[in-house]
Amino acid sequence: MAAAMDRLFFGRCIDGLKSMPLMTRLLLASPHQLDAHSRPFGPLQEKTSMDCNLIYWTQFLCYCLNVLHLEGAELFEKHGFHFAAGQKESLGKLWEHLQNEDWLEEALEEELLQVSASFWMQQLQGDPFASPLWHFVGVLGIDGGLGQFRPAHLFTYVLAGLMYVGRALLGEWAIPTKDWPEMEDLGERFAHVRDAWLCKATYSPMGYTLSLLLYGRAVAKQTGSRLMVLWSKTKELMYFMGKPIPMDDIQSMVADMTVDAEDLLWNVLMFKEGEDVRFKILLADIEDDLTHTQRGKSFIHSNGLAGKEVEMLEDLVNGRQRQEFLDKNGQWKWGCI
Repeated sequence: MAAAMDRLFFGRCIDGLKSMPLMTRLLLASPHQLDAHSRPFGPLQEKTSMDCNLIYWTQFLCYCLNVLHLEGAELFEKHGFHFAAGQKESLGKLWEHLQNEDWLEEALEEELLQVSASFWMQQLQGDPFASPLWHFVGVLGIDGGLGQFRPAHLFTYVLAGLMYVGRALLGEWAIPTKDWPEMEDLGERFAHVRDAWLCKATYSPMGYTLSLLLYGRAVAKQTGSRLMVLWSKTKELMYFMGKPIPMDDIQSMVADMTVDAEDLLWNVLMFKEGEDVRFKILLADIEDDLTHTQRGKSFIHSNGLAGKEVEMLEDLVNGRQRQEFLDKNGQWKWGCI
């Protein structure tokens, strides 16, 4: 399911934003019914952030599937919520199709979109905690490792991430990427979905989540700024936004980044390949006076490195990467070089 959800979210919801009308994206980003946002809804700067946000939604679907076998009364007694009309049936069909290896990927993705949209488009007239999604929001507010509620400055990130996924899913549900160019009532259809399910002060999961997010931000502002990074007493763990990161993982990350940087420098920027032996240069031995601002002065000349660009160009001319710098007529792309 995680793989199918990933394809749906990035392949349809996020990629579909590229062709979505600008005004639609501005409205999709805004929680206010009568106002558009100053920035259009779009991909986050880091894909890892979107991956983390998507995990929350995948966990929610697993959360629902794990209690699918319970009857209504037993489910409410043990977990305090119940499924709305049609939700349990759609989850049951989804579970069957997840077990069927012959089920088409596109059909599974479409089913995931429909099931996901049904939870965001639930009218919450009574106790909101009777909603599976709002109940799950409450569960996310608990730090299982510490056995206590998450502080406001950490929980708001979770809420914002969950809402980001919800907006992306409902945006694709309201005006599917493959259909919207032929829609004559695109604006009306999107406005109908947005005004009812994506704005603040609505009896919907998004309305309640927005309210909680604003409350959390107010609490975080009143309690002052918090340290984002903390170290354990043994110095073996670093806590980033409350999440423990072992020191071994940090050291491995630095080592991997160093290897990646060396590979990039040697194989791509210096055009080396084959049996060329890597050499090392001690940075401590490099003379580089940063106070020199005159033209023509460089650490290359003072360290005997002048003329080495000839060897690099020879490697480019004789190497496999040569074709990347030639146009269709066999002429050099001097701009790339």
